[in-house]
Amino acid sequence: MYDLIPMNMAEVAEKLQWYQGAGESKSESSVIQDSILAISQFHLDEALEGPYWTAKWQVANYEIVILSADEVIGIIKTPSDTFEANFRENANKLIDYLRQQVAELVKNH
Repeated sequence: MYDLIPMNMAEVAEKLQWYQGAGESKSESSVIQDSILAISQFHLDEALEGPYWTAKWQVANYEIVILSADEVIGIIKTPSDTFEANFRENANKLIDYLRQQVAELVKNH
């Protein structure tokens, strides 16, 4: 599997092309949403120095729930519009927002 986590729209296009070449049916939206969760999970793993919490969609494209086992640690809400729209508009800004939100959750727990 192609392990690239897209960090911008050019990388989304690259990963989408890889999926299509591998015969998998993925939409650009699903690649972006998968990337947003993967980026959130990366920041969690980095902040906690291991995979202790999990990032999942609570409300797809609007809220990411952070779980420890099955306990809700916190929820990251989209800064505006949808996570996907924020990624498309300015992926770096969204990635920084996710990093800040994760840091705040870790600090408070």
